[in-house]
Amino acid sequence: MPLIIALPKAMVTGVSPRPVELVDIYSTLADYCGLKPPANLEGRTLRPLLENPKARWLAPAVTQQVRKQDGKTIMGYSVRTEHWRYTEWDGGAAGSELYDHMSDPHEWQNLAKDLRYTKTIADMKKLMPRPRSENPPAPPKQPE
Repeated sequence: MPLIIALPKAMVTGVSPRPVELVDIYSTLADYCGLKPPANLEGRTLRPLLENPKARWLAPAVTQQVRKQDGKTIMGYSVRTEHWRYTEWDGGAAGSELYDHMSDPHEWQNLAKDLRYTKTIADMKKLMPRPRSENPPAPPKQPE
């Protein structure tokens, strides 16, 4: 049976441009239900954004992707802010990507090698998660 959550209309006031993660949903539900989430829970409540879509939000969204390159399985980590998305493949050894979502929302132009963005890349690297393992999981098998 699907879980349906109806928030009072006054709580949801519009669409927010802030980047969020799926891991934030548990914290958000716990917050609205008045439950204390476990201390080791990752993610943060989205309540401030649900109540004010323009609320200050400094947390980036982090994603990871496994891919094969030259017969080797490598991990890619991306960090996304409202303005930028920065990705490092194999800790940067297999390449990096930087996209300006204000002028290039479809990510057609990788700016990572453009020296004008050296400071932006340094700032985005500070937001990058630390890999938990040297051995990434195997990528999912592609359907035949």
